[in-house]
Amino acid sequence: MKGNIEPIEQTHPWRRMDWYCLAFLLCLVALTWCAAYNRWTSESWATPISYGGDAWGTLAGAKAFSTGEIPPILPKYPASLGAPFRANWNDYPTVEEGMWVWTALLARAFGLFTGANLSLLSASLFAATSFYFVGRRMQCGPAFAFTGAALFALSRFIFARSLPHLPLTYYWHVPLGLLVIWYCLTNTLIHKDRRMVLFCVAVAILHGVQNAYYTAMFFQFLVGAALFHLIRRQPWPRIFFPLILGGVLLFTLGVMNLDTLYYRAVHGPNPIAVTRTYAALELYALKPIELFLPITHRFGPLERWVMIKYARQAYVVGEMGSPYLGLAGIAGLLLLVWETARRLARQQLDQVPFQIWPVLWILAYSVVGGINGLLGLFGVILFRCSNRYGIFILALVLLFLMQRLTAWTRRWHWLPALLLAASIVTLGAWDQIPGSPATAQIAATRQMVQADAAMVATLERRLPKDAMIFQMPVMDFPEVSPVRGVADYEHIRPYLYSKQLRFSYGSNKGRKRERWQKEAEQLGTSRLVGLLESYGFSAVLINRKGYEDGATAMLQELKSLGKTEVLFESPEFFCVVLTPAARPILPP
Repeated sequence: MKGNIEPIEQTHPWRRMDWYCLAFLLCLVALTWCAAYNRWTSESWATPISYGGDAWGTLAGAKAFSTGEIPPILPKYPASLGAPFRANWNDYPTVEEGMWVWTALLARAFGLFTGANLSLLSASLFAATSFYFVGRRMQCGPAFAFTGAALFALSRFIFARSLPHLPLTYYWHVPLGLLVIWYCLTNTLIHKDRRMVLFCVAVAILHGVQNAYYTAMFFQFLVGAALFHLIRRQPWPRIFFPLILGGVLLFTLGVMNLDTLYYRAVHGPNPIAVTRTYAALELYALKPIELFLPITHRFGPLERWVMIKYARQAYVVGEMGSPYLGLAGIAGLLLLVWETARRLARQQLDQVPFQIWPVLWILAYSVVGGINGLLGLFGVILFRCSNRYGIFILALVLLFLMQRLTAWTRRWHWLPALLLAASIVTLGAWDQIPGSPATAQIAATRQMVQADAAMVATLERRLPKDAMIFQMPVMDFPEVSPVRGVADYEHIRPYLYSKQLRFSYGSNKGRKRERWQKEAEQLGTSRLVGLLESYGFSAVLINRKGYEDGATAMLQELKSLGKTEVLFESPEFFCVVLTPAARPILPP
């Protein structure tokens, strides 16, 4: 497979015009992003884009890194959580160390919520920059490299993931990885070009410090490139070069996992910390039909049609919404299939577009019952959400489409070509970006944030420094089902605002040490209070939504035990003072 697209450093060198295009591209993406999230005021920027579920977990990670409670790479024991011990965050792999450090820097500079919002914006800006760079290296003219970059940076995927899945929004390195694969397949002397080798190694390292889903697919492509050269009996350097990059990738991934690997070696495995089953491989697999269907859309009739015809009738409902390619991506995919069929019909195998092969592999690997499902039968079930590989398909088909548009318009006057590119950007962005949140919606989130901040300020004012608070109902961490009305990660809310308190929630589940909380809760209120005080807890914070009666019975029991001093009371929370022992002991 030689393909009909060659790298173009010689024919399209990076010029001053490219810097102008890139600057304008970043401005356009930033303004469009602000419009999509309705972030125009300082108050809206200080309000998290999402405040619930996984977003709380994301914000907790950003805070822990920004305050220095947990370091990158090294073992992670946030002292503010998991009281009376220090929480253990080592059983659940945290490989996106680069993203967390960057987000932590923004949080330290601008505050937690503003920093998290800026981190999300920067993910789009990085994606735009990367795609433009790769597009220019793969025969896309400036106008169409700009077009593809804007649509890639403002994909439906990035808006569907958003703050709850912040690590997944950092897919900016995906086009760079595709460029490296292309170099491995087409450049016969890549291993002799020092600059090219350094670039490829840098891209491999970048993949190693980002989300493991992207790392895994890039590794598969590298192995595929080596097998391609092996089958064609190419010289050994061409076979070994992608394998060496794969080794760099795995080594970097291992370094990012040192905390988890070390903790596992010392304390043994913890199969409960990350629970994965074969059923999840089917539930969250890629369904090709969702590449074409927007579950939500600003054009109401289309959204209603998709909901009636598909979303409400689908038997398996996983992570709907993010695989949608958008109009430009769909056009690129259909054109890619047509071009491939045309070349095959003419027996022009060497002219088949390069992009079709990785697209076919992604589909074979990711669909329900595909290769990922087959691997799951043998216990390889870590990458359960293979629908996330739709972002690779989007990158591939956009690159192909922009290459074709560049070739078709090569002899056009610059003005019609520019108008065509602008029209695609406008229509594509309108199609991909969901409706922006109303000002009232942002205000409601802001009100919730202010209420939580006020509660924690009250607790910190009335409790001594490093006072320990026991949170009820007891919930495991992370990834658990709700306890009545208390959502997963909801106990993390007070931690986001605290500067000097310690909370019982937030240590990885599955270890024997963490069993004491559930066991103590089952003893009844009277014995529970005695235990908590002997362990040194200064207060108990009750989330009323976790109890059918709004915790009314428990509050009456606390009063009957003489625990009548109320630190804070609201429709959601109730905090009662305890009397910690002068010489507290630790739970068994």
